[in-house]
Amino acid sequence: MANIEHGTLGYAEAHVPHFAEYANKTAREAVSGLVTGDDYKESESTMALGALLAMTNAQNKRRLMAESNDVSMQSTLEEWLAVVADLGFDVLLDEPIEGTEDRLRVFWRDGVLLKMDSYWGNTSVNSANFVCNWKGERNDLFSCSNGYAGEIDGLSVWDVNVDAREALRFHIEQLEQRGVILPKWIKSPFLWLLSYQDSKQPNYDYKKINAERISQFPDFVRNAMNSAPTDQ
Repeated sequence: MANIEHGTLGYAEAHVPHFAEYANKTAREAVSGLVTGDDYKESESTMALGALLAMTNAQNKRRLMAESNDVSMQSTLEEWLAVVADLGFDVLLDEPIEGTEDRLRVFWRDGVLLKMDSYWGNTSVNSANFVCNWKGERNDLFSCSNGYAGEIDGLSVWDVNVDAREALRFHIEQLEQRGVILPKWIKSPFLWLLSYQDSKQPNYDYKKINAERISQFPDFVRNAMNSAPTDQ
């Protein structure tokens, strides 16, 4: 990963998720104000040009992620799994999604629980996120949901939930560089170990489904996850 320096292209590249999100959001507005002079909401040509810029930005983002051996929204399932393996995750669960060719997969790496389900005949990533307990300053967290979990050695601990479809390596590296990922949780993050098919079933019970899948995890993982009380 490139060194992060404020005010340089390297800084923008290192913060691809933020940079790209801003660029996608403002592409049409930039076209409106700087190129066509028309409001993209009222001009089809301006909207089309803005969409083209957004597509170009997505291509650049994929290139930057590939150069960092990371994943983007355009990554194939094979590419995504290769990065997961390279990061040292162990497979906890790999099971078919009923009625499809897709699969639900759950991974573990030193306190990080990563879950994903595939789509499109098991060729692409449908959803993916990882959760962990992280010790550090809240201002050093970004692009994730988080809640206060407690305190260790005078430092706050946060239960963190991160979208893992994109910039997975980047997010883990940033958490490791800016604080400490706890190998044992002091509070369970919100867990959603369901596939897209599970939530389509009438009266499904996500807590029961979570429990059934967690019961298949190795003892050392369940011990790390259950090291604190949880109502989930």
